[in-house]
Amino acid sequence: MSLHFPGFERPPFPFQIDQPQLDSAGFVIDFKEIAVRSPANGKVKISKTAHLHENEALWILYVHEENEDVQAEVAADFEQHPSPETPPEVVNRTTKLTKKEIAQMSREVGIYWDNLAALMDMPYPDHEEIRYNSVKYSTYSSKARQVLEFFNDSECFDRNTLVKYLKELKLNNVKKKMLAMDDESESEEMGIGETATSQPEMELQDDTPLSSREMYRLSRHIVADWNRLAAVLDVATGDRDEVRYNGVYHTSHSRGEKMLSIFNNMEDFSRRKLAECFEEIGQLELKDPVITGEWRK
Repeated sequence: MSLHFPGFERPPFPFQIDQPQLDSAGFVIDFKEIAVRSPANGKVKISKTAHLHENEALWILYVHEENEDVQAEVAADFEQHPSPETPPEVVNRTTKLTKKEIAQMSREVGIYWDNLAALMDMPYPDHEEIRYNSVKYSTYSSKARQVLEFFNDSECFDRNTLVKYLKELKLNNVKKKMLAMDDESESEEMGIGETATSQPEMELQDDTPLSSREMYRLSRHIVADWNRLAAVLDVATGDRDEVRYNGVYHTSHSRGEKMLSIFNNMEDFSRRKLAECFEEIGQLELKDPVITGEWRK
């Protein structure tokens, strides 16, 4: 499979069909996710091409960029915030993001909104609300905006913390949309992510639930083993099938994250049990982060 943008001078983006998602007649139920930053999403046309050689793509997905869609989204930002903001006189670590910053950053974050939400430790139910509510959050940028506004309103907001997790996601370009801090030495002195406003960590117990941040980081390692892990965690077959065939969970890591969320709310939840299950499926490297809670930070 390949992704081609007419009028966009760049070779097609190759991608593969998730083979288990083919039905008995060979029709595609879902596609593996790929990240394409430009051009913007638009109308999609799928057409069959001549299958001349064994390695030649059988199908090509054509995407036509609709500039008016992008312009409409930008216009919506201005309609929402019609009057220009007065920039803050001083920008330090705890200075809240301006509306302009959020609007510009959200368009850059785009498809990575769910990853940022997890690293910002947004509660998983709130994360799910954004994922499912396609009416209120109809675009990736609107989803990203909600995540940024959530963190902006939190008591532990800190620009250094935000930069830390943007770097973890390799979204360094998003930082360019942020106002420069007046005292950059503050970042160097405190260390990125070492926030004076962060809530004190509670003592970790065996029944301390996984944080959203932990579930995200663990899921990036679980990947294709999400179903095996769910089985040994005694997640009901019906719940596993719902995730498997629900287009909302279209990546392996989002499925793994959902399985961890289900286990998180089970009566017999235990970090030790989860560590033992990771050992059972051969992912020994995930035992220590679960037991020690090091990935909560």
